[in-house]
Amino acid sequence: MEVASASVGFDKWIWWPTSSTVAMVALFVFIGGMPGPLNVPLFLLALVACPGVALLLIGWAFTLFWQRRPHEAISALLAVVVPVLLLVPMALIEPYVHLGLMLTFGIGYLGPAPLEGQPVGIYDWSIGMVGGPNTFLIHDTTDAIASPETKGDLSAWRNTNFLRECADRSQHLIGHYYVCVID
Repeated sequence: MEVASASVGFDKWIWWPTSSTVAMVALFVFIGGMPGPLNVPLFLLALVACPGVALLLIGWAFTLFWQRRPHEAISALLAVVVPVLLLVPMALIEPYVHLGLMLTFGIGYLGPAPLEGQPVGIYDWSIGMVGGPNTFLIHDTTDAIASPETKGDLSAWRNTNFLRECADRSQHLIGHYYVCVID
């Protein structure tokens, strides 16, 4: 009767490599778009860390296949593949995550505290994860910014020049929220 060596481990599925690499990529996607001096070192770190981690995981997977531990090897390969597959969806939801954080914490509102029922609110969109220093989030319940013609009642807008400048350049985000980039 032959007994297996004690050094041969039990082959099982492992979740921590995939969750770690997804968290790492999410950090680079969501925080990496942040304006300011943090953006450059974080981008450089992503250029070094992501390929380095991918090579280590692929090497580890080959070692595990060599040791005849296919579940753990496939788990290591999934840790490389899953973040790549989630990269585009993360990039697509980045502005909505930014919007949720801004509205939840009241970050970036320009002017005095927003009044309930006020039809227009302007936020500095460059605070946080996306945009540049001349990018604004506009909450316009009148939707006047969405129309290319800025005629009619503009009494809700305190700065009609800002409205005229953003009317052709605004990008609809969700609901009554628009993003405007001014040159």
